[in-house]
Amino acid sequence: MDIKRLENNEYAIDKTHKRMKQAINDRDHHDIFVTVGELLLWVITTDDWHVTHNDSNYPQRKINDEYGQKLLGLRHSFNLLKHNLKFVEMHEEKGGLTLPFTLLATLPPIKVLWKKAGDELVTNRQSQKENYEKFIEGEEIIETFDKAIHFLKSEKKNITY
Repeated sequence: MDIKRLENNEYAIDKTHKRMKQAINDRDHHDIFVTVGELLLWVITTDDWHVTHNDSNYPQRKINDEYGQKLLGLRHSFNLLKHNLKFVEMHEEKGGLTLPFTLLATLPPIKVLWKKAGDELVTNRQSQKENYEKFIEGEEIIETFDKAIHFLKSEKKNITY
């Protein structure tokens, strides 16, 4: 078992997660897209690592756990990012203020949500789209990742070295 790979993934998750939060705070649409894509890569490959190296009950724990279920929806976004070249946006921004000038006051934060799947987020795997709709559609992206990451980190206790 390559525990070093898991440790590297966890490091990448932590770094990218911080960068994503900063991109959202900065209201940088392009950096939000980039960091969400990068975080999807690290979260899903960490999930894949657990499928291969964790105990045989891992998939069932993931399905039964509210936080683990987020991974089922995230996989759809990850696969769209890889395979659907028409897929250019996975999130929508809500709230905050958009002004043509700079204020000295602090602007309220924006909320970045997973888009509605509709016809745009189409895949050959209907079950993945259904998992997206059921577990993450319309949720705040940060909240979804926080829950998925919490689940993945909690799974370390089930690894036998």
